[in-house]
Amino acid sequence: MRSFSDIIVELLWLLRPVDGSENRRSCVYFLSAHGRHLLLMGDADWFSEAHVVKELHRCELIGKIDAVVVSHHGASDGSNPSFVSLVGAEKALVSIGRSNRYGHPHRDVLDRWPSSGATIHRTDLDGALSFDFETGEVDRY
Repeated sequence: MRSFSDIIVELLWLLRPVDGSENRRSCVYFLSAHGRHLLLMGDADWFSEAHVVKELHRCELIGKIDAVVVSHHGASDGSNPSFVSLVGAEKALVSIGRSNRYGHPHRDVLDRWPSSGATIHRTDLDGALSFDFETGEVDRY
């Protein structure tokens, strides 16, 4: 755990994969400040999400996430339905390029987050996004 000014940063997941999957090398971070919590999922897939859930339970953070940066640009290999439900974030940010060649975000992923009560914010539609730890709001630029 590291602290920068008022923000606490905790590494929740890091794996050196044996299967060669580059995305499984992605780190998952938990940030907190001013009583607000943000989960940065990187390119985590369902396998990694299962381990992140264990860490969230261990740290007693289940149900305390205000916002999540959705994993892997909203690809279908992330945002497992049980993970989305357990995280219970109010806001889901998807970082993606407009008309990207991968077709991200996947429709199922876009449907899962609102089904759990989260509002979706997308960089391809909303422009640059930031999470305000003081207000808990997502700002667009």
